[in-house]
Amino acid sequence: MIHICTTNLNLYLNDKIRSCYLVIGDDAFLLQESIDKICEIAHKKGFTERYTYSLDTNTDWNNIYHLSKSYSLFSRRQIIILILPESGYTTILKNKLLKLSKLLHSDLLLILCAKKLTKEQENSIWYKKISKDGVYINCQTPELHQFPKWISKRAKVMSITLDEQSIQLLCYYYEGNLLALNQIFKLLLILYPDGNFTLSRVQKVVNDNVHFKPYHWIDMLLQGNIKRSWHILQQLKKENYENVFLLHIIQRELILILTLKYQSKGKDLIKLFNQNNVWQYRRPIISTAIKRLSIYKLQLAIQILNKVEVNLKKDYCYIIWPLLEILSILLCSETITKSFINEFTS
Repeated sequence: MIHICTTNLNLYLNDKIRSCYLVIGDDAFLLQESIDKICEIAHKKGFTERYTYSLDTNTDWNNIYHLSKSYSLFSRRQIIILILPESGYTTILKNKLLKLSKLLHSDLLLILCAKKLTKEQENSIWYKKISKDGVYINCQTPELHQFPKWISKRAKVMSITLDEQSIQLLCYYYEGNLLALNQIFKLLLILYPDGNFTLSRVQKVVNDNVHFKPYHWIDMLLQGNIKRSWHILQQLKKENYENVFLLHIIQRELILILTLKYQSKGKDLIKLFNQNNVWQYRRPIISTAIKRLSIYKLQLAIQILNKVEVNLKKDYCYIIWPLLEILSILLCSETITKSFINEFTS
């Protein structure tokens, strides 16, 4: 299986059309764009019929198999797109996919789309079968530290010139919102067809369309980045993010960190991470928070969240944002007075 990122997709498509493409990731824009690119190039090479199925218990597999057995001598070359379920990879589904993998031929192009694949699925027989002539396209939303490089590669593909300051500005405004970033690129190309996007040009058209998730805010809190966490919280506030969901996520994270802080005295932190099912990519952030945040500060933060939860139960329309702002200051500040905390938690 060839593994590539979306910025390299054009290169591989122009080289050769493979029998199967796995389009995997959590970014809806990258998923759809990748599928459209594959279909566009394939159409030029004679794959003119396109069928899409969202797999569930009612999927007509006989029809899919019938399409798969049709050769270009009697019909047009075909593209079959299967949207894999987020859960429920039953034995029946595995067997269906295995049977389909055995039917692949030169007049059939298979595209499998999913938010993620587990190790178990990657070790399955059907996956290994399609891996022989397959391409895995990573459609995960770039992390903050990866975003500048991603923008730079994207700009190069679109024949756009960006200076370092412009890249940083775009990172700040469009982290997590690749659709809006792509729209800005298109608008800039219309306004400045020479493709030279200086900082002054970018600033004229950029709007604050950043689309953050709660974990962006939490990560900045745990790292003690007050400026960044405050900005993200204000964006969540503008989007009127679901109160209860936001509250439960931060509660869970802080309780986990407090628990690990108690348990970590004289113990191997890696073992504790394994015992508490902490994701590998989150371990550096959690480790930093364990070292940086005192037990006293964590307890105060949980106390604030408990106050918010009680108020929400009394009044679902209760406005949580002021106390979440206080929480941000508490977790990011090196020193904070007891009187300041008492004013908001009493």
